[in-house]
Amino acid sequence: SCGKLCSRLPKKAEQTVCSLACDVIGIKAFIAALNHTDLDPIFFCEEITLCRAGSDAADVHLVSASSSPTSIAKGGEVSLGL
Repeated sequence: SCGKLCSRLPKKAEQTVCSLACDVIGIKAFIAALNHTDLDPIFFCEEITLCRAGSDAADVHLVSASSSPTSIAKGGEVSLGL
């Protein structure tokens, strides 16, 4: 069942989304989609037709990027902004 399959996910939110998607398309179609995806969440959503696929010609024009702090020691944490 969808509930049994989705209950194996670690987080409650993941279980809920999984169950909703599975219930909408059916367990057989859901399992078939799982067997043919790389589990990228956006691709999977498109694959089971719950999300409209974006254009293959999509692109981005990066205007700026920043980091904070500007330098760190090995293993330190940095925040990136795009």
